[in-house]
Amino acid sequence: MATYVSRQWAWQNSIALGALAFAAVACGVAFTVADTWLETPWIAVASIAILVACACIPLTITVAPAGVHVSLGGVLKRDIPAADIASVTVASYRPMREFGGWGWRFGLHDKRARAYTVTGSTALVLTLHDGGKVYLGVADDRKCAEALAQVTA
Repeated sequence: MATYVSRQWAWQNSIALGALAFAAVACGVAFTVADTWLETPWIAVASIAILVACACIPLTITVAPAGVHVSLGGVLKRDIPAADIASVTVASYRPMREFGGWGWRFGLHDKRARAYTVTGSTALVLTLHDGGKVYLGVADDRKCAEALAQVTA
């Protein structure tokens, strides 16, 4: 039984949406200039469809009695047992500078840090007993922190 569930989409991040839209338009222009539409239209259509689909990938974070489950599009998954969580804080951070952007990320400067976020610059930071840190971008920091407090108590 889940105590908190957050689902966010890549299209909610204006920077990511702008980059994906720019890439889709650039593909369309490149395919037009190279006459790919006529020679192999399936490649052009598939390329643009993949870019559009990237905006529809959900990041789901579930807090349950067993711990935290993170899923990006149902493909990338991570379970963090409640027993592994030492502390929980809400923190501001710089996704581009610290992780190279949003998504399923590894820390650029802190190699033990991981980020699972699609929007914003605040996150719940789980400090693990092994010293690692996990940044969770959730829809409601307060509700998720309350759920984690119950789970880790």
